[in-house]
Amino acid sequence: MVGSEDVGLWECDAATGANQKQAIVTVVKRKSGYAVKAKVPNKTADLTVQANMKATTPVEALVKTLNDDNGKAF
Repeated sequence: MVGSEDVGLWECDAATGANQKQAIVTVVKRKSGYAVKAKVPNKTADLTVQANMKATTPVEALVKTLNDDNGKAF
């Protein structure tokens, strides 16, 4: 598990499936490389944000900031 000294910047990304509809959302702690992920059945901005929130819920006390790219998924 991520230690309390590892609080800080997390980076979000979405890996799109072959049909360009489904995706896997990843949230990675840049310093440690610890990652959480969630499946998005339809890659919309709304569902992607919900997936980010679901993925980070178990570690929410350790998440200070989320940084995502400027792609359509976000």
